[in-house]
Amino acid sequence: MKNKLFLFGMLVMVLAFGMMVVGCDNDDNGDFDIINPFVGTWTFRSSETGTRITSATFTFYADGKLKYTIIYYGGGPDTRDGTYTYSGDSARIDIKSGYGTITTETVTIIGGKFTYSNLLYTKQQ
Repeated sequence: MKNKLFLFGMLVMVLAFGMMVVGCDNDDNGDFDIINPFVGTWTFRSSETGTRITSATFTFYADGKLKYTIIYYGGGPDTRDGTYTYSGDSARIDIKSGYGTITTETVTIIGGKFTYSNLLYTKQQ
């Protein structure tokens, strides 16, 4: 009888511990449900004649880094590294040029698009 009572007590403790682990909320800082709207690839494609830029692409990563690639008419791609910080639908973008200077611009997503250096970018699905 003592063995059965001991086993029953152990079973209750294991079940209680299991329920605590499964029911535990790991969201200590409350930001797991926030979705970064910038993460992904955004592109600009020129449909205008006389424009120097054929296409441009932003690739935003979740860690706050980005790649910016511009393709000029008659030239190869120019890829630059950068960083960004976002709040809601707005982001501050910092891009390093080939000369070591940093260009900073703030953009806002409106209708699934944003404008950077007067070029309209659309998020790719």
